[in-house]
Amino acid sequence: MFKQGYMKEGKGVEKRNPDDSRIKIFFELFFRKFWQLSKLNLLYIASCVPTFVVMMLLAGLISSRITNASASLLAGIMGLAAPDASNPEFSTMLATLDVGARGVVSFIVAVMWGMGPVTAGFTYILRNYAREEHAWLLSDFFGKTKQNFGQALVVWLVDLAMFSVLTTAFFFYSVQTGMLHYLSYIVLSVIILYTVMHFYIYQCIITFKLSVKDIFKNSAIFALVEAPKNLLLAFILFFVHLGLPYIAALYGWPVWFWLVFIILELFLLIAASGFMVNFWVYPVFEKYIIEAEKKPDVTKEPAGSDKVDDIEYLM
Repeated sequence: MFKQGYMKEGKGVEKRNPDDSRIKIFFELFFRKFWQLSKLNLLYIASCVPTFVVMMLLAGLISSRITNASASLLAGIMGLAAPDASNPEFSTMLATLDVGARGVVSFIVAVMWGMGPVTAGFTYILRNYAREEHAWLLSDFFGKTKQNFGQALVVWLVDLAMFSVLTTAFFFYSVQTGMLHYLSYIVLSVIILYTVMHFYIYQCIITFKLSVKDIFKNSAIFALVEAPKNLLLAFILFFVHLGLPYIAALYGWPVWFWLVFIILELFLLIAASGFMVNFWVYPVFEKYIIEAEKKPDVTKEPAGSDKVDDIEYLM
């Protein structure tokens, strides 16, 4: 299934019409790489298991509030006068809700923020697909994961810290009164900004030689400068992965929807979302890569590396 294949002589890829729209190019590349994206989706899910487990533990910061808020409603549905932890059935249902909430939160973080070093390998494959360049599924995935392990691990640890701080701050200020309550909106804005930054963070890691500090700085700049496009992309991803299943649960859509949705998540949607992100933001990187390469003090890395050297700030 994951075999590398061999290069064969043939007519090759036809030259692209310069007048083709970005939407046309996106769907052409998407269907051309459909099966590769499906394989990548499975590979990424399997590789994310260790970091996903850690995120599941940390997601209790949110799941505990969901279960506490839902306890009375759940008790009413079960015909209980009040939440009763001594009731085995009630406790089981509450525990199931907690695990489900942790899973959903961790999944959304995985899609929107990434899951550490393996996301570097994942992003490299998708970036090459977006640039219409070749990538070996297994060797490039694990090779780039290893090559960028240090910086990607630091980013993931920062993500865990930011998740803890931002969720705690949001829930704290959201229940305050007066001016303190409005701080929750500021925290929410920071969460949105930090989420959008991840469209660029891992691309910065695999493309440029930057310190972690400059990776975050440049990603924040791109997130703000391209804000309208970034927010639209974030909305699309949230709707596909969270909004659609929420609507389905709210209106009691049939079981077949959930089966199809779960299969798509396992075999396609995560990689498809990553491809969309990389395709969408690549022109931004392309612009500044070109500008950087025009500078006389910027040089390419030696053969075997595709990172641009000596770039401190991209804008």
